[in-house]
Amino acid sequence: MKPFLVATFLLGLCGLEWGVSQDDTIVDQRDYADSNNACGPASILNCLKFSRPEYREIYGSLLGSNDGVKIRFVVDRYFRHRDSVVYPGQKRWGIHGVATADLVTGLNELLQDHESGALAGAYLDRAEGEPSLEFAKRVHRMMAKSLEREVAPILSLRAFYVRRQEEKNGGPAWETGPHHNVV
Repeated sequence: MKPFLVATFLLGLCGLEWGVSQDDTIVDQRDYADSNNACGPASILNCLKFSRPEYREIYGSLLGSNDGVKIRFVVDRYFRHRDSVVYPGQKRWGIHGVATADLVTGLNELLQDHESGALAGAYLDRAEGEPSLEFAKRVHRMMAKSLEREVAPILSLRAFYVRRQEEKNGGPAWETGPHHNVV
């Protein structure tokens, strides 16, 4: 079974032994001066930097003498000039950063370029009728499996809120809000 790249839940990653890097500073999305929306590419670098040795080697081999240059390399190589798998006719890198499915695709292309196996992406949506506790246990198992395989999961956190909509005669409807990627 493949390690998981997980989307839409929160995990606090605390100094895992296998994730100790020569440079143990977290890659900050603000290291990318061109945009405030580089959380996806920064999360890819953090995943590589704080996962198993094979991934740390990939991180070390990326073009760039510092994290800002490495983010620029990842954005330019895997996102800015490649077509979106989510939004036909658009590039993966946009004003709001990178869509989750495009992030998974770009990461897997990076891994393929380094002859490493692909990671699986999954949305952690609660199944209809799934009890809250069972949902939490399922999410925990997925993240634990990723960590057992020494792959720090990338998580896409998305806010949802209720808004009254004219199309529904002023009735309430769920809408998506801000989104952020973390490791």
